[in-house]
Amino acid sequence: MSFMDFIASKMDKLKEPAKDLSSLPTQTYNALFERYKFSDFLPYMSFDENEGIYINNDNSYGCIFFASPRIRMGESTATAIEEMLSKLSDDTFLQFMLFGSKNIRNNVEYWKHEHLKRANFENNELLRKAVINMSEFYYSKTKEGVSRSMTAKIKNFILLISIKSDKKENIVQYKDTLKNILSANHFGGHLVKPQELKPILYEILNPNHDINGIIPPYDENCYINKQIIAPSTKIIIKDTHIEVDDKSYISLATQSLPKIAHISDFGEK
Repeated sequence: MSFMDFIASKMDKLKEPAKDLSSLPTQTYNALFERYKFSDFLPYMSFDENEGIYINNDNSYGCIFFASPRIRMGESTATAIEEMLSKLSDDTFLQFMLFGSKNIRNNVEYWKHEHLKRANFENNELLRKAVINMSEFYYSKTKEGVSRSMTAKIKNFILLISIKSDKKENIVQYKDTLKNILSANHFGGHLVKPQELKPILYEILNPNHDINGIIPPYDENCYINKQIIAPSTKIIIKDTHIEVDDKSYISLATQSLPKIAHISDFGEK
């Protein structure tokens, strides 16, 4: 049952005729004023370390791989995707997601750490200030265009490949197959564990929060879907879309997507 169908069923119950009472029955009152957390409708629940798969709250299983995005694709990429699809069982879903993350903290902090080692070794105060200023510049350009002529913001692009099925054995078997295909075709894929997945989900569901600040670490004693929405994030459900943290999310069918887009559009969306 979808989220909107669930709400509709609750509203239908409220429309049922009630007896002439001086106050609302407890059941009707609770149905009228009950509030549900948006996180309850997110499927991510827990991670099985031994099997390397996610257990979802809709009785399904899945796993996710990080892969290196291709700058351009050709025959070898098409062959790799064809092999993935040919070995995929009928009741297993395969999804590709290219995500431009504003979370560049690990990359920038590693770069800063390595260059500060040289500055400290040489006791070079000018170099130390230059490294710190440059790192702050990188962080600032995740929120605004790099320059007037280059309006795109700095992002860390990652390719996520996920599989999902109601049958656990399908995921366990295909997981190794997918890993071998990615490795053989130079995608450099590795299994995504909750420690890596949580920052991505946190950024998607809290887009106006400081992603390069401190994101609460993954807690293995708590369901994943209870950890990925900040308490201050405002969520509004509308008929046509969802507004999350003042950002609008909408699902479009392939035929609804624009046929032409300018590269500068990707700096704003």
